[in-house]
Amino acid sequence: MTKIDLAIVLISMFIILSLHSIVGNAAEAAKSGEEPKSKHPKEETPEDILKAHNEFRAQVGVPPLVWNETLAKYAQVYAKKRVNDCKMEHSMGPYGENLAGGYEDSTIADSVRFWATEKPDYDPASGKCKSGGFDCGHYTQIVARKTTNVGCAREKCTNGWYYVICSYYPAGNIEGEKAY
Repeated sequence: MTKIDLAIVLISMFIILSLHSIVGNAAEAAKSGEEPKSKHPKEETPEDILKAHNEFRAQVGVPPLVWNETLAKYAQVYAKKRVNDCKMEHSMGPYGENLAGGYEDSTIADSVRFWATEKPDYDPASGKCKSGGFDCGHYTQIVARKTTNVGCAREKCTNGWYYVICSYYPAGNIEGEKAY
């Protein structure tokens, strides 16, 4: 499978999982009389994004992340650079990084939950992905003990997709290091 094929598969999975999450949240809300959990992306706050990250961090006993405006601005600048091609290509900058492609109603928090679907592939005892590759790197960045700060951005690409990036400091998805 080529990198392009893998990217298409991952984006397709993201769309399916996001739709499932949104539909499921709406159905739950309808039963309980509450509003759906997912907000419209324009209403999403840094607190929403932190909550999504910190739920997964709490599951493994690592401290919560803190929102960092410098990281958010870095992510915004890079996302704007990608609007013409929407390539899932890392910035190669000084920070850890997770990327995702989304659609109009997908939030950054939805992307965080999508990245966390890699959890079953992570072996905490060895600090490696069970698949033998780096297929759990998004998840390990979310839960990396040494990472303390995050900032994220989302931009609409010319092809109609949305480019999502979260930048992390210090970088935590270092091959060969245990996440926690």
